[in-house]
Amino acid sequence: MPPSRAFRPEPHGERHLLGALRYAGVRTLVAATLPVGFCFGAVEVTFPAFCEDVATRSTAGLLLAIWSFGSGVGGIAYGAHHWVLPPFRRYPRCAVALPLGFLPLAFPGSVVVMAPFAFISGLSIAPLISTGSHVVGDIAPEGAVTEAFTWPITALVIGISLGNAAAGVIAGSAGWRESFVMATCAALLGAAIAVTQRRTLQPAT
Repeated sequence: MPPSRAFRPEPHGERHLLGALRYAGVRTLVAATLPVGFCFGAVEVTFPAFCEDVATRSTAGLLLAIWSFGSGVGGIAYGAHHWVLPPFRRYPRCAVALPLGFLPLAFPGSVVVMAPFAFISGLSIAPLISTGSHVVGDIAPEGAVTEAFTWPITALVIGISLGNAAAGVIAGSAGWRESFVMATCAALLGAAIAVTQRRTLQPAT
């Protein structure tokens, strides 16, 4: 890779009111990332609700750390692997793996049992985000590369905020199990969008 100081912005490219969103692939990534962010935000709030019910709220820090560690391990393993499949084919697979790791969070009844499930649920986070970034780099329209990268990040942050708010309501009224199920359903929605719209993620040839 050349040094970043050698980078120069692309002066060409057709201007459009929608900017990078005029490309279907970018819209697909935004639509798929929003519910994923919702899932992450919901889990951030639901772990403390779980710990308050079965142990102490302060224990949530441990579970969140394990969850983050799982993401780190998943990211390292993903980055160390030599992938044959191109990013646009890997992204839907990573999106499907995400809810499979989150669904078991609704079942443990103790922190000891929850800990390994928290680690497992984190494994697919970094690979999904990394693959999404690769896809953006491949499909970003000329003259709007930076903007194309910001849209999925914006969708992720908005989703996290909405997930925080929704989980606070659900965990406080229905319970933490229902909140974990809600988070999983959001991840399933993101996976469904990624799978059904996967053709839009293929770079133009």
